Amino acid sequence: MVIYMNRAKKFGFFGVVAYAALACASFVPAFLFDFTAPALLSQTTGSVLCSCLFAALIAWCIFAKVKSKISMPQFIFYLSGGSACVLSVWSLTFSEENSPLLLIIVCLMWLVFAAVVMYERKMLNTSHIILIIAIAGFILRLGYIAYTAYNQRQHDVYDFGGGSGHSQYILYFFENANLPDFDPRNIWQFYHPPLHHIIAGLWMRFLDLFGMDFARIVENIQLLTLFYSSSCMVICYRILTELGLCKGPLILSFSLIAFNPSFIIFAGSINNDILSITFMLGAILWTLRWYKTRTMRNIIPIALCIGFGMMTKLSVALVAPAVGLLFLLCFIVNFKKEWLSLVKQYVVFAVICIPLGLWWSVRCYVLFDVPFGYVPLIGEAADQFVGSYSVRDRLLDFRINDVFMAWGENRGGFFEHNPILGLLKTSLFGEFRLNEMSGCSELILFFSTLLFYINLVLVVMALISMFSLIFRRKNAVDRLEKVFWITLFVTVFGSYIRFCFSFPHTCTMNVRYAMPLIVTGIISLGVYMQRKQGEFQAAISLSAAVLIPVFSLFSGIIYILLGC
Repeated sequence: MVIYMNRAKKFGFFGVVAYAALACASFVPAFLFDFTAPALLSQTTGSVLCSCLFAALIAWCIFAKVKSKISMPQFIFYLSGGSACVLSVWSLTFSEENSPLLLIIVCLMWLVFAAVVMYERKMLNTSHIILIIAIAGFILRLGYIAYTAYNQRQHDVYDFGGGSGHSQYILYFFENANLPDFDPRNIWQFYHPPLHHIIAGLWMRFLDLFGMDFARIVENIQLLTLFYSSSCMVICYRILTELGLCKGPLILSFSLIAFNPSFIIFAGSINNDILSITFMLGAILWTLRWYKTRTMRNIIPIALCIGFGMMTKLSVALVAPAVGLLFLLCFIVNFKKEWLSLVKQYVVFAVICIPLGLWWSVRCYVLFDVPFGYVPLIGEAADQFVGSYSVRDRLLDFRINDVFMAWGENRGGFFEHNPILGLLKTSLFGEFRLNEMSGCSELILFFSTLLFYINLVLVVMALISMFSLIFRRKNAVDRLEKVFWITLFVTVFGSYIRFCFSFPHTCTMNVRYAMPLIVTGIISLGVYMQRKQGEFQAAISLSAAVLIPVFSLFSGIIYILLGC
């Protein structure tokens, strides 16, 4: 894949404010909502919140009437629409049925009200539309964790106190102030680097200081992953703007990120996947910035992202070949003018990144003789073992009974064994059969089927965009940029295919092992739409302009209905 690089934008004050606002929005619900109770808001909290909101609404309407001289019909519209939103918040206090679903609807009501006001006052521009999309994406993520328990739709988490899994790993750091002093292979999932689990354990300790009961503390771990998933939205937006996307292509590309089902699912997944993905995206962003301005200030964040990422999950190292190759090529091309500066930067990069990324692996090897890159085997006795299929069958068997992952005779008719189909299915629905997890089974199946085939068309369009940008000479694209993106794509995709065949089980065919592929595909499509358009490019852009809003709408509908 290939990109157009534009002048880098500084992170600056507003970037700090954006992340601070995101952190507040992610973590305040720990004290505002009780995700273990039938009604999310207590009567006291709901009453105070509604009073404050109504007072703010009255003050704003009066201000708009006096200062902006809005008409009386406008004043009545603002007041009545805002009052309806306040009353919807009040309903959260007393509703004991579908309270999480009501939370999504209430938040979306406020967002629609704000969007209508902005449109009516002619304030909508690209930045405001992006903000509205981002808030809608955040609302979907928040709603998802509100109706998803910590042990629902998870990967290797299990129950707290169950003795194994990521939950036990987190619980260990909640109860202990030291690293495990035993062979991590003895407890399932303890072989992972511990950064995410340490952070989650410290978050639990922090909440415990306020006297929260254990069940509520456990559910609030998902607020961490909500923050990570939402941060991915911000980072991806930064990547898109670094690549020169603006207006329509930027809005459409960002919509695919904000409403991408994988990021919604990861918002509620309390294992280490989403934090590792966040660091991978951060490494990509800062590599783009470093390539434009090769300074120490820009290379240190790359080292921190890769180092802390590998301290979360070793698969973050998959970005290293692309980054390393770009480092090497930049050194060769700019040897005469920048060799000393680049050598200093690379030394600092290595001093930061290597210890952060490898200390856990070295510790486990020295103390317990754990091999580097150790991954436990599930074994051939497992029902989901698909190693008996030939390579040809695994790659060319595209049978589809439905759009969800197949988990045996009673759940799809067979065990999923095609890595490409597994990638496509899990990118939308995880490894879960969502129609079996909701009271709206038929509706979810209907919209999921439509979403799958819309996504299939978008994937084809993204691949066409990618190959066009790579092989067409008249696109004024820097060759080193091509090398970076091609290396990243090939490394991640090749690693995924190798993993699927080295560990031939249905559970390994999951997009969580290849999330950068989604982002590179979205970027390819966005950059292709941003180009000067011929007839074919115009057809791609028009198709994307129709399909992406429908994709976003259907994704939102599915993950709202899932809470029924």
